Amino acid sequence: MDAEFEEVKQEIRKVEQQIDAVEEQLTKAVTEADVAYWRKKEEQLRKKEEQLRKEKEQLREKELLLLNADTSAAQQDALDPFRRLLVEARVDVRIPEVTELKGYLLHPPRMAFPVSHRRYFQWKSYLSKADNFICHDPARGVCWNLDDHLGIVLRPPATGSTESSYHAYWDCLVTEPISLFSLETLVFDRDTSRFSSSENKRPDKLGMVSRLALWRGEEKGPDTEDDPKQELVRKLIWTYGNLPYLLCYYANAAIVTYCALVHDAKRCKTEVVDLITVNLSVVEDRLLASLIGFNISKLLMRLSEAGIVLGVESDFYDYRTDGKTVFVGTGVDKIYRDKRTFEKVYQIYKSIKDCPNAEQVLKINAADRRFRMIPRCLVKSRARPEDELLKALINVAEALVWLHGKNLMHRDITWRNVLRNTSDKDDLSCGNEILFARILRRAAFGIVG
Repeated sequence: MDAEFEEVKQEIRKVEQQIDAVEEQLTKAVTEADVAYWRKKEEQLRKKEEQLRKEKEQLREKELLLLNADTSAAQQDALDPFRRLLVEARVDVRIPEVTELKGYLLHPPRMAFPVSHRRYFQWKSYLSKADNFICHDPARGVCWNLDDHLGIVLRPPATGSTESSYHAYWDCLVTEPISLFSLETLVFDRDTSRFSSSENKRPDKLGMVSRLALWRGEEKGPDTEDDPKQELVRKLIWTYGNLPYLLCYYANAAIVTYCALVHDAKRCKTEVVDLITVNLSVVEDRLLASLIGFNISKLLMRLSEAGIVLGVESDFYDYRTDGKTVFVGTGVDKIYRDKRTFEKVYQIYKSIKDCPNAEQVLKINAADRRFRMIPRCLVKSRARPEDELLKALINVAEALVWLHGKNLMHRDITWRNVLRNTSDKDDLSCGNEILFARILRRAAFGIVG
């Protein structure tokens, strides 16, 4: 069963890579026939991805049925008790309301995780805040991954007086439990702002699930006075549509508060809802953080599944194409590897700097061959209602009138090149990455007449 499960996961990863490749081909396509071909290919791959995810869920349910069946002791021992409990914990998991989140995060597993005799008695006197989280039961085996983790939690990495000295501490006690209890691959990234411009601020900690930044954190050490709670909102662009919330935390040294980012679409405002605060210098609270991480790992999977169904996109992501790296966050940074290409792109941006409803350059760093772009647009968002469609068409027409007045033309007006401007919820900007990438690859930007 494990082999089948892993095989399906690998197939899903392959399909995701194929989708990326097809999307890349779409950016290079020039003729309508090429665009239609690659769009059909993309649709087929997305259907296949959805089918594989359903198959994975069926295998998960089948595995649970086998575990509950009347199997021999030898067969039971052959199964990993840790994985068995994780599979069982995910059955019928739903996305709770915000008002239910605190109780959800503190809820113990259906069955306590068995650990070694030595580890259990190390923790026995610290179970007051995480009752029924771990136990010692020789008949059920030992969850060795958890056993090892609890040994580190008992004596976490040492800290100093600076924020950087707390990084290993926070990773061990806040991030690691989420990764440990997850059946899926989670990608965590810290301090990604250092790889982009200083103006393209990103959260101190990002957790990516199925390419969505559903988990994030802001951290401050004893030597920092800034408010990490405020930074959670300041560094967020709500690109998550009707998802009920994102999960997050903010830390001031050893004091960590788990919370949710909740967006009110009517008021266009996002708020931080505090849930649970722990003091990681207290042993009982460190174990409680592991329990919270267990429940967060389950919920992140459900949020990612909901996000895929809703077709939302992440507010933070990076990608690389031939000769170029793009950092997308509160802004868009484009870095070109080749100096000659950078200079060509610069001349093009310079010629259309006054064009309405088009992407523009905010700042240029010639030393790094970097453009800082505005506005930050949504790639997947489309104009659906009639009023949005009319506004989008007017914006495109205004841009084309300006271009033609300068003896310039676009040559590739498709909905894929009309993206929503996140700085104005009612605005849809013409142009962005695909438009300007094609300037170089397919000469899509030329002289009229």
